[in-house]
Amino acid sequence: MKFKISLLLIASIGIFIWGAFYAYNRANSNSGPLPGILIMILGILCFGAYFILCIILRLSIRTQVTAEVMLIGIIAFSCYKLTRKVVLHVPGNFKGSIILVYGVDNQPRLQPRRFFYRNIDINVPQSGIILISNRFAEKYINNIFILDSLHHHTFEVLSQSTDTILCNKKPYIADVFNYAYPPPTLTFEPDTAEQALKKAEAVKQLEYRASK
Repeated sequence: MKFKISLLLIASIGIFIWGAFYAYNRANSNSGPLPGILIMILGILCFGAYFILCIILRLSIRTQVTAEVMLIGIIAFSCYKLTRKVVLHVPGNFKGSIILVYGVDNQPRLQPRRFFYRNIDINVPQSGIILISNRFAEKYINNIFILDSLHHHTFEVLSQSTDTILCNKKPYIADVFNYAYPPPTLTFEPDTAEQALKKAEAVKQLEYRASK
């Protein structure tokens, strides 16, 4: 068995190292290390493809280079998608909780605007309540950021939790994000009273839509 240096071999090693670095640096973020672990697995799969192309099939140089370039293009696009962000665009002077309620019928889906566009953009209303039709099982694992256009800053959310909202005996799973500008330098404690008011307002919006 003889290993040959090739684009795919270099790419597989580079992707694995990048995934390990990404997982280590994002371990304490709201997405956790999972995107980095997926990238590492992708690097291992790349090495498997290299092994099949170079060691087992022993393709001609032209065929091998063509196959490797195509695979690297697919891999690069996959990595691009794996590192996407969910960006919450907050209105000016917004503070407090943002509640993202899943599984609401006849509401927009949480998805990129275009196939080749990486990030998912959500405009947050002044109420801070967002209703989407995605099921919680479809939840994105990507990093969630707050884009404050007024102050021209992008931040990670201060805290995130998952809760259940009941409306007409039907449970809706919701993610609760907390935001403030400027971000506090000390340990952040969510305003539970403010969150309770937001959840009550979310129930009112769900009841209103159910009655239509």
